Amino acid sequence: MSRLPHHTVSQALDFPCAGGTVDRLGDNRMTSVSSYPQGAAFSSDYFDHQDLGDGWIAWNLRDETRFNNFIQPLMVRVEEPTPDGRPRARVRMQTQHKHSNLGDNVHGAVILALMDVALFGSMRALGSIDGAQSVTLDLSSQFVGAGRVGEHMDAMVEMVRETGRLIFLRGLVVQGAADDHIVASFNGTVRKINEKR
Repeated sequence: MSRLPHHTVSQALDFPCAGGTVDRLGDNRMTSVSSYPQGAAFSSDYFDHQDLGDGWIAWNLRDETRFNNFIQPLMVRVEEPTPDGRPRARVRMQTQHKHSNLGDNVHGAVILALMDVALFGSMRALGSIDGAQSVTLDLSSQFVGAGRVGEHMDAMVEMVRETGRLIFLRGLVVQGAADDHIVASFNGTVRKINEKR
């Protein structure tokens, strides 16, 4: 099994963003948006990364027998940083009837699955981790609204801090054209796995 080169925050990286790319500096500050070939930060033996246009990249496991297949197809897009410079990405799924509970809303387990998978999709998009070589240490969530079946549902993920081994994240699960329907909020910690075992 081949492994991807591991990127750290100490390296300057370019990554795709809605409207171009953002240069990330070693101290987690963002600089200007510039042109950059889409998909360059997404190569992997594990995932299919098709350029879908408008900054969106497919982020689907090639092995369809894995859990992620239940919420696929997924797509990810790097968003503009927060006003205070924190990197952000959006991971999107399309909700379907199979994702519903008996109340005809999106099942809570599906929302939790999106949160967990979004931690990795967003951090991979931002160049911080190899999504196949990291683990969730904790994930806390607060459900604040019902997920609507038949609409796309997005996890907006923000990197709070990255250390040598850990990435601290927070986010919102949203629906609606202007992200006006908040489904849940969440916080998570990802542990980067050492390349040497």
